[in-house]
Amino acid sequence: VVVVVVGGGGGRGCAGKPANTVLVGGQALGGAQVTTRAMRLDWRVLCDDAAIEFTMSAAVDDAEKAWLGVGFHADAIPGVAMAGADIVQCRFTGGATAECKDRTASGFATPTDDAAQSLSDVSGAFADGRVSLTFRRKLDTGDADDDVVIAEDGKLFLIYGMHDANADLNAKHNLRNLQAAAVDVFANDGGDGAGAPGDGMGVDGDGGDAPPVNVTTIVVAAVAAVVILAFIAGIGFLIYRNRQQKQRMAGGVGADGGTSLGMRPASRRNMNGAGSRRQMARRPSSRARVRS
Repeated sequence: VVVVVVGGGGGRGCAGKPANTVLVGGQALGGAQVTTRAMRLDWRVLCDDAAIEFTMSAAVDDAEKAWLGVGFHADAIPGVAMAGADIVQCRFTGGATAECKDRTASGFATPTDDAAQSLSDVSGAFADGRVSLTFRRKLDTGDADDDVVIAEDGKLFLIYGMHDANADLNAKHNLRNLQAAAVDVFANDGGDGAGAPGDGMGVDGDGGDAPPVNVTTIVVAAVAAVVILAFIAGIGFLIYRNRQQKQRMAGGVGADGGTSLGMRPASRRNMNGAGSRRQMARRPSSRARVRS
């Protein structure tokens, strides 16, 4: 059977597509934490089977000492991101095998196994320092209590996490994030490899899913603001001083005819004026005294 892979320009959705159509997509899972492990989610929508196949992957030091997980919300992610999430956790078990669990989360607690396990075609691989874990499920599993229906006219919001040093699926994640924007698995874009970034939630705190305050960023911004303000103030002071000096130089002669040095005009006349010459003219010369 020839599988027609439409990804990368074949149009959105399964409607009107030929038999054996597969819609392909995927993206890096963003956020300050999981990007340290280059976590990624790829998918293939199998139109004929009304199923979807997901592959989670990440860079790990030891594939058999890690687990990866993804959670689905049909609506916007709630304040407590795990609450009500349809979660799948997987771990590599060697060779081409893996173990995956179909679970549901109720909040800040270990997810519980669904009574009906709706996963199939589970497999794993480890190569070039990356572990890949694959599972398949129906778009509508029929488990309305626990599983999200992935519909063409609906939305899919993701939460995701992993533990990179403990393969126990009940061990709390040490890396996590969420996809604040809806993911369109029917977009048929072939996988862009980028994806929208997550919001950078805390590593493993118990205090909810709101983004933490980045103290370092705030401090750096505050210091930069102070430096800029100081620089502007310094420039303003220099301009002010320059104007004052120009005004003093331009106003060198005072209102009384004196200079800015405080010299009196009369003093200059005494030193260089006609008064001194008249005094000299009144004195008889030595020659006149001799003749008399």
